[in-house]
Amino acid sequence: QFLEKELPKNNIPFHHYNRLPYLDWIKILSHSRMIVISSLNGQFTPQIYITLSAGALCFVDKLSSQTLFYNFFEPGKHLIVWNDFEDLLSKLIYYHNHPNEAEVIAKAGKYQAENNFISAKSMVFAISDFVFKDKIDSRFLAINDKRCQHKRVESSEYFDARIRLYENIQELHLIHETLNLISLTKRNLNSSVDLADLPRLKITHAFIIDKIKNEADLYFQSVDVDHQIKTVMLNRIKNLSTYDIGILEIQESFVDWLFYVDSISKLLKKSSLLWILGELNPFEKKILKKEGFKPYIIYKNPIILKIKKISRKICFLFLKIGKYPFPYITLKPVMEMVPNLNVFLRGWQSKLPFLY
Repeated sequence: QFLEKELPKNNIPFHHYNRLPYLDWIKILSHSRMIVISSLNGQFTPQIYITLSAGALCFVDKLSSQTLFYNFFEPGKHLIVWNDFEDLLSKLIYYHNHPNEAEVIAKAGKYQAENNFISAKSMVFAISDFVFKDKIDSRFLAINDKRCQHKRVESSEYFDARIRLYENIQELHLIHETLNLISLTKRNLNSSVDLADLPRLKITHAFIIDKIKNEADLYFQSVDVDHQIKTVMLNRIKNLSTYDIGILEIQESFVDWLFYVDSISKLLKKSSLLWILGELNPFEKKILKKEGFKPYIIYKNPIILKIKKISRKICFLFLKIGKYPFPYITLKPVMEMVPNLNVFLRGWQSKLPFLY
């Protein structure tokens, strides 16, 4: 919608396509000069290779370094990388007005794709090796991601909680242009490490003890995510009410729990989402309630689900005419919780859950 509104102002024709039959899509690509791709979660999509092979100038949002994509394609040489919609618009206008530069980059991208990945012959061999020989090109093995090389002993329950936490925040990352996350965990560093490959998620990990922060810095460096996670001492954070999502872990004492809940409550926005790793007791839940956090329940009752479906349609109706007072896209979790993982909502979204 942003591009459909802004590009015509600069006399740049723009067409938006959702899913199309493969041959129809190839035909469209072959007649396009510039093609914009949104990976949504900063993860690799085969559309990038196919677009490059079509010979058009490819614009793709910033991918996670863990995809290893930039080991093969150089931004500005083979394709154009954009950070946000304003950045994308300015780059589209620039290359529309500089067709010679656009053509040089498009040709380089086409050559790189066709000579490394996308030829029909190379695809056949890659699929054949995987199916019949259980063989994968070493360049694409997960072992190249340093996070896979560093093993920490943890229970299966905690590992399940990590996965579900990642899956939920990944879904939120899909529909929000940017999200700010603050983690106050000292034992569970991997929750931040896992999330580091979501490029639009701005992660801050705060500590209260210098020694623990220094140890965390070394660990983040060892798994090559130190450039994706900002570490800071808690008492040095000046901007309050700036974070959308928080992550806490259960504390060993009630005094520590009171301190951490109070701290993260001040850092999170009035409408925010709080994840907690570990089992909560009634006292700990009571403290959260005092700070305005309410547990989120994923309903399965068909009647409630029907009401929610109707409410969504009403929300969209008011949204279209500009009369809807709340943002429809919220920080609502989409998957059920598992043991040792709890989620709480605060703000209008906790008071009016039926709206989404």
